[in-house]
Amino acid sequence: MSPAVTIVGIDCATKPRKTGLACGLWNLNQLRIEDATLGQLPRSGDAVVQTILNWLPQTGSLLLAIDAPLGWPHGFGAARAGHAAGDALDIDPSEFFNRHTDRHVQEKFGQRPLSVGADLIARTAAAALRLVDQLRKQIGNDIPLLWDPASPFECGVIEVYPAATLRQTNAPSTGYKEKEGPHKQTREKIVQTLQLGRIAEPDVIQSALDHADVLDACICVLAGAHFLNGSSDPPPELTPEIKREGWIWVTRD
Repeated sequence: MSPAVTIVGIDCATKPRKTGLACGLWNLNQLRIEDATLGQLPRSGDAVVQTILNWLPQTGSLLLAIDAPLGWPHGFGAARAGHAAGDALDIDPSEFFNRHTDRHVQEKFGQRPLSVGADLIARTAAAALRLVDQLRKQIGNDIPLLWDPASPFECGVIEVYPAATLRQTNAPSTGYKEKEGPHKQTREKIVQTLQLGRIAEPDVIQSALDHADVLDACICVLAGAHFLNGSSDPPPELTPEIKREGWIWVTRD
């Protein structure tokens, strides 16, 4: 793997104007977040896809760090196979609605991810997978899920969770989503705690202070750097079920 990796952080949403995007360069264990924006709707085409394509590196690798589930619980599909309306579901609800990684993040880091079986998050997951597929077609290359930061890759994708990253870095993890008022002050606190001013361009900082979705995208880039430097918590065992469900990469530090 080239020492230079372009990390694209994506705070995924079903609507482009709510999708936060950020681009960072990770080189020799140093991170610089160089650009960030919202995926505004263009007059034609897909602004989110086009923005990411504009960030593609001429050399080095590409890592997508996406805040959205990239898989569904194994128990969800297994329990529904052959199920008829009115029949009981012979499965623990936590296994039906939550993946191994969801339970792991809650138990180890004290942050409960939203259930991928819920309506809005399921739609967001579908949008994320559609985006990755569009990028595959545009790039003409596979974008597999990555499981080992030490293994060489040209393109790859990981699932991240800004709320857990914030919790692990002792930054506020709630109360920063609304545009004005105390929420903006909380965004300022997050920027200070993460020391984003040291690793991000001034325009990026201003956009993150103005838009929570952009801030989340920057945190996705940071989580991508945690994955690359080996500080993220890996699966205790890479079972076939976990490979089907996906894994949320959260820093241990």
